Amino acid sequence: SVESGPGAARLLVTGLTATAGTAAGGTGVVLGGPAARLTNAKVTGSHTGVRVEGRNATLTDSTVDAAGSGVLVTATAADTSLDGVTTFGTDEGLRITAGADRARVLDSTIGGGTGLRIGAKDVTVSGGSVQAQASGVVVEHTAGDVTLTGAGVRGAVEGVRMSAGAGGL
Repeated sequence: SVESGPGAARLLVTGLTATAGTAAGGTGVVLGGPAARLTNAKVTGSHTGVRVEGRNATLTDSTVDAAGSGVLVTATAADTSLDGVTTFGTDEGLRITAGADRARVLDSTIGGGTGLRIGAKDVTVSGGSVQAQASGVVVEHTAGDVTLTGAGVRGAVEGVRMSAGAGGL
């Protein structure tokens, strides 16, 4: 639907509605440039709802519902912030990969097969809720200094699974 490249610095997308057909794949929105912002958006139907590739990206007050991953924060997207975001994905609601350090997730609702998967360092999740069918929160061995405070966690099989050597709940 919308893709910004790495040269699209400080792109602002607001009030977007992006809907893909039921057989669609691909990604609804790609935030590729530094300091890109997506606010007040609704993204549905694609395999990956929003893929964040640029540093200092911000997602606020948006809803993402995808067939695979709701929001994918890639290794090049350090310092990403989600605030007031509702994201669901059949596979995972939100994935913060190794390298996407210093991510902040505030007052957001995250759900999916796995709700939240964290592989990055210095990640803070505060407020909101994480809900899932398999695992609510998975903190991978590549993660470190992950903090989860004030967020409700509901998982059908596992609430929180932590492989990282450091962090707090």
